[in-house]
Amino acid sequence: MTKPDLTAQTVDEKLCELMLYIAQKSQDDKFFGAVKLNKLLYYADVEAYRRLGKSITGTDYKHRREGPVPPSDRARRRLVQRGRAKVDYKPTEKRDQERLIPKSAPNTSLFSNAELGIIDETIRKYWQFTGTALSKKSHEEFGYKLTREGETIPLRTAWLSSARPTKAQIEVGQKIAKKHGLAV
Repeated sequence: MTKPDLTAQTVDEKLCELMLYIAQKSQDDKFFGAVKLNKLLYYADVEAYRRLGKSITGTDYKHRREGPVPPSDRARRRLVQRGRAKVDYKPTEKRDQERLIPKSAPNTSLFSNAELGIIDETIRKYWQFTGTALSKKSHEEFGYKLTREGETIPLRTAWLSSARPTKAQIEVGQKIAKKHGLAV
């Protein structure tokens, strides 16, 4: 029996709760702002897709100038309207940093232990990145390169890379191709 797809309500709820979770964990991150939040959401969903076969939130990411973006503006407004978060603006050298500040704890029961592990790992991995640096990194992702402004970035592109395969990877690919009659 296959698990049913997430409903739109569940997708929105998981996105809101993941935003709160990341914001809570990132309170001491001097580089944390809206741009970094969007990229952390993206990288957590991509890594979950790679490891678990599905994203954490089930949301779509759009190709935008600053990199992949989920419908986080709508989710942020909902969190603020419900009194679960507020948005602070911190001046920086380039522009004001828009920080999501949790006013209530996230509902982590919506996430599996594996998902929480991936989220925590993603936050740690990119802790020293500024929003701008993480945005530039996201521009190198294969799915971002394949799409244009406003288009949805297919998560299945998480499996693709523009890097040259290693000799070991080529050998594994050749064995699999031979096994399935795709090579001689």
